[in-house]
Amino acid sequence: HSLGWRHGHAAIVTDAEKGETIEAILLGEPAILHDIEKWKTYPSFIHLRLKEYDSIKAGMIAEYAKRKMIGIPYGLLAGIPVKAPDEIKKTQCSHLVWYPYKRFGYDLDSDGSWLVTPKDIANSDLLEVVQVYGVDPEEIWP
Repeated sequence: HSLGWRHGHAAIVTDAEKGETIEAILLGEPAILHDIEKWKTYPSFIHLRLKEYDSIKAGMIAEYAKRKMIGIPYGLLAGIPVKAPDEIKKTQCSHLVWYPYKRFGYDLDSDGSWLVTPKDIANSDLLEVVQVYGVDPEEIWP
């Protein structure tokens, strides 16, 4: 929560065996590789993946994210004026997850607005729950 808004946080797993994610965490700071272990300290989380999971395509998306998203500065209003430019100059946690998937034909933004949020991703019809802890995925963002 920030200022009463339940926004959540999002990251993309780029290497499950190494326990590696990419995250955009702080305003103005670059997106970084991070250890998946930190997610175990959160009071709640939802682990999602494509319903039509294909390990080869998932690997391609993860590699794209590593090549293109690491180092991009966190910008709160990422996606304005263009949500999916060829070269992004800023991102935020949900945009960082959405952008690589969008490049491979998966629009995870469930409401299609100009701003991608964790809620939009959690509500995407393209994703299924792999693991959930501390929340009812049906009730978190009705």
